[in-house]
Amino acid sequence: MATSTPISALFLFFLLISGLAAKTPGKRSQYHKPSKRLVVYFRDVLYNGKNANRTTLAGDNHLGDMVAFADPINLDNNLHSIPVRPAQGFSFYDTRDIFTA
Repeated sequence: MATSTPISALFLFFLLISGLAAKTPGKRSQYHKPSKRLVVYFRDVLYNGKNANRTTLAGDNHLGDMVAFADPINLDNNLHSIPVRPAQGFSFYDTRDIFTA
């Protein structure tokens, strides 16, 4: 009765393919539950005289100090455990006081 046009056949083909692609058989993906608590330990490592040039970058201009830090972050309370990531950054102390560690 009704003649099939190539456009309707193509539409049905894409409809069939998209229905098969939506649900693929196989391994069910398992999502991990998100952690509601994250505990890390920041280790403030003070520098000695050999690497003191890395702590205070700005001169003594009495307008403030810029202090750079690169300290390890651990997952437990042991200082000698393997660090997870380094905490890197810098801090500005914009007071007229002289900052000393």
